[in-house]
Amino acid sequence: MAEFVPYWLGHVRRVVTEGSNDPVPFGRSGPDLEARAAGIERGKREPPARLSAEVHRAITELSELLKTIDAAGWAARGRHPTQGVMPVGRIIEELEVGHLEAHADQLDSLRPGTAG
Repeated sequence: MAEFVPYWLGHVRRVVTEGSNDPVPFGRSGPDLEARAAGIERGKREPPARLSAEVHRAITELSELLKTIDAAGWAARGRHPTQGVMPVGRIIEELEVGHLEAHADQLDSLRPGTAG
């Protein structure tokens, strides 16, 4: 989570600021995939409290960004390599919020007394 929240936040910012009539290319490609793997490996060595702080900081940044997006920003679209053209709202919902919810469900399933 500490890897993907800031990663997608940067892409949301880029689509919002660079978006116009043409969808802005965004998403993971060769070098990004390597950085993702490196981020995951780094996370295995970091203290959980530090990773949690990074996630909270990035979520706060996302929340602040959402407050500043104007009508043109919400109208912006990005072009994902596998999912195609996506409006900003869908990018945020699927790649940030939905992704966080999925990981929260995974963590919840690890608590004692929960099924999973």
